[in-house]
Amino acid sequence: MSLDPKAIYFTQRNAAGSDFEEVYISGSNLILQTAADGTVTGSTILPSGVSVFSASYALTASYALNASGGGGSGSSGTSGTSGTSGTRGSSGTSGSSGTSGVSGSSGSSGQNGSSGTSGSSGSSGSSGTSGVSGTSGTSPTIGASENYLVKASSGGSSLIQSIVYDNGSSISVSGSAVITGSLTVTGPITGSILSASYSVTSSATVLQQSITPNQNVGGIISGITINSGRTIEDILRTMLVAYTPPTLSSLSMRLFGSTISTATRDVNNSFQVNTASFSAGVDSPGGVGPISSSWTASGADVGTLTYYFGDSGLAAGTNTLSVGNTYTINRATSGGTVTFTVNGRRSDIGTLITGASTSVSFRFRNYLAASSTDITSNATAQSVIDSDVVDSLLDDNRIWTATCGAANDILGNYTYILYPSSYGDLSTVIQNGALPVLTAFTKLGDYTINNTYGASISVRVYKSNSDKAFSSGTTLAIS
Repeated sequence: MSLDPKAIYFTQRNAAGSDFEEVYISGSNLILQTAADGTVTGSTILPSGVSVFSASYALTASYALNASGGGGSGSSGTSGTSGTSGTRGSSGTSGSSGTSGVSGSSGSSGQNGSSGTSGSSGSSGSSGTSGVSGTSGTSPTIGASENYLVKASSGGSSLIQSIVYDNGSSISVSGSAVITGSLTVTGPITGSILSASYSVTSSATVLQQSITPNQNVGGIISGITINSGRTIEDILRTMLVAYTPPTLSSLSMRLFGSTISTATRDVNNSFQVNTASFSAGVDSPGGVGPISSSWTASGADVGTLTYYFGDSGLAAGTNTLSVGNTYTINRATSGGTVTFTVNGRRSDIGTLITGASTSVSFRFRNYLAASSTDITSNATAQSVIDSDVVDSLLDDNRIWTATCGAANDILGNYTYILYPSSYGDLSTVIQNGALPVLTAFTKLGDYTINNTYGASISVRVYKSNSDKAFSSGTTLAIS
C-alpha cells in the first residue's frame, strides 16, 4: 500500500474480521494496527520512516516515547566519494615519471621510453556529521493491554493530553481536550460536561421547543408556557409533585428592633414604625420564596404607605426588612384600624399569594364614673373624666360590662355612664347579669370632652337617680 509518511493512520480489522481498515489522522507519520486478539502490531508493509505504536514496545527504534518529547538520534552523514585510481603508464623509453593523478584523476602517460608510475589514489570524501541526539525524557508507564495517543507539553515536561482507547467503547481523557468544532452527543450523558461559564447537557435531556399545556398536571398549569431549554427532569418533577405555593406569616411591626404592640389604642395615641418582621416559606418543588414582595400600611392619617422589597425570592424563615423610612402612625380625631400587610407572588406564574397582616385599632372609651360633681356643662363633664373614672373600655360601640368600685358606694357620689354620643341612647342596663336597672338612671344629654391624648369627642351622659347607688364589685351590662 502507499502511505504518506507525514500522516497518522489507525488500522484495525473491519467488522467481518477479514480485512484491515485504515483511519487517516493528518499531521504525523504514526500507524496503529490492531491484531485480531486486540493487541497492537506493526504493519509489515510500512514505507520507510513510518513508525509503529505497539503494545509490547513504546515506538520503533527511530522514535522514543517519553514525556518530554526529546528528539531521536540524528541521521548519519553521507560518506564522501572515493577518488578513482590513476591509469598505469604505458611502456616506453625511459623518461620522467608520470605526474601523480590529482584527486582521483588518472596519471598522465609517461614520455616515450620511460615507465609511468601509478597514479595516486583519490582522496576519500569526508564523513557526514552525525545528528545530535535528543535529550532523553522520562518514559511514562503504559499498560500493555491499552492503546494510547499522547501529546507532550511545549516545555517537554509532561503529557498535556493522553487519550486512552482501552475497551472498545470508552475514551478516557486526562488533562485537557480541545474541541474546535461542534460536539454531538448521541447517547445519554452521565455526569456533566462543564466550562467556566456554562454546562452542556445532552440534547435528549432538555425540552427542544416551548410548549403551552392545555390541562393541569400536578404542578403544570394549563395555559402557562414551558420554555425550551428546561430540563426534562425538572418538568417531570413538576408534573409528579403538585405545586405548593410559598407562604407569608407572622407579621409584626418594629421600631429600631422593638416590637409594636397591637393592643387597641386611644384615639390620638400615635406610634412609629420603620421595620417589618415576618416569616416566609418556600414553594415546592421549586424551593423559591415569595417574589416581588412589598409592604403596605393603610388606614392611618398619613394615607396608604407602600414599600417594595424587590423582585428576588425572600429567604426561608424570618425576614426583618426596612420599610424605607420611619413613619408616624396615628388616628388623631376618630376611631379606626390601621392595617399592615406584606404581599408576594409565586415564582412559577407570578400570581399573588395570601399575604401576612397585622393591625392596630384606635378607639374612644366608654366610661363608668363615681363623683359628687353635678355634670351640667362641658367643663364639669371634663372634670369627671379627668378625676373620677372607676372603669373604662376602649370600644367601638356602647355594649360593654362595667364593674363598680368602692367610690360608687359612697354617700354623695353619683354613678355616671359616659360614652360617644354617636352610639345613640342606652337600651338596657343589667345589674349582676339579672336585674334590669336602666330606669335607675337619667339621661343628662351630650357634652364635649377631651380624652387622655387630647382628642375631642362628644359623649352622652347618664346619671344614677341616687347617690351610693351600687356596692363595690357590682357589674353593669350596658347596651
